[in-house]
Amino acid sequence: MDRLGWAAGFAYRSMGLSIGVRVNHPEFLPLVGACLPPECHPSDDSEVDMLYSLSFSTSQPHDRVRLFNIAYADGGRIARTHVQAEMLAAFTEHVQLNIAAMAKTRTFIHAGAVGWQGQAVIIPASTMQGKSTLVAALVKAGAEYLSDEFAVLDDAGLVHPYPRPISLRCHDLTGSKTLVTAAELGGRIAPKPLPLGLVLLTQFSDEAHWRPRKVTPARAVLDMFANTVSARISPERALQTIRVAAEQADTLRGSRGEAEQVVDWLKRHYGNPAS
Repeated sequence: MDRLGWAAGFAYRSMGLSIGVRVNHPEFLPLVGACLPPECHPSDDSEVDMLYSLSFSTSQPHDRVRLFNIAYADGGRIARTHVQAEMLAAFTEHVQLNIAAMAKTRTFIHAGAVGWQGQAVIIPASTMQGKSTLVAALVKAGAEYLSDEFAVLDDAGLVHPYPRPISLRCHDLTGSKTLVTAAELGGRIAPKPLPLGLVLLTQFSDEAHWRPRKVTPARAVLDMFANTVSARISPERALQTIRVAAEQADTLRGSRGEAEQVVDWLKRHYGNPAS
């Protein structure tokens, strides 16, 4: 692979990791840079923890032979497609999960997260459980945006902003997604890390009505740990971070219908988000 004609590249650091990226044509570097997750900073590291190699096709639609767009992570291929956007999407997903799994200074939990009255509310869940929809509704109601995909905790248990665009599924037969920012929803990104105040253990169900019951902090720790990306790589560190975060938080469990049910309930029981 080192002989395939890489023309340009850069290194960056994120969460204690050093990541390298190289491309076959320098004009594509801005496209790659736009795909990087939050909290990535340029670096002059000569050695990296992970190297991505992106080979962009320069074929034109009328060419008889069309080259593929191909992406590699170290020596493994992660995408091979004629569609440039598909390769970039595969790169984006891979690098985000790689950072989440290997981060040295943070613990990543699959969870939506917002700020409510100066404390973080997190919604641990795997994909397709409605957490992005609930996050969007909370942001519309005045909550500060932290993340729709990862609750990012430091060793003191504070939840840090990780403001990717919110990915919402379209209500049609295609199952496609649209990306929206907190500003487009009339909200704003939380300006600083927040202590954990509330854990919502919930998922969407058509027939459900939000009537949560309070559960123990131990239950919160178990559910958060089950959704922790680095649980297999550094389980002791992840578990300690989660325990610290959950000590002072309330934990509520229950199925929900529309996201507005949860928003209205939170306003009645915990006050308005910014009060």
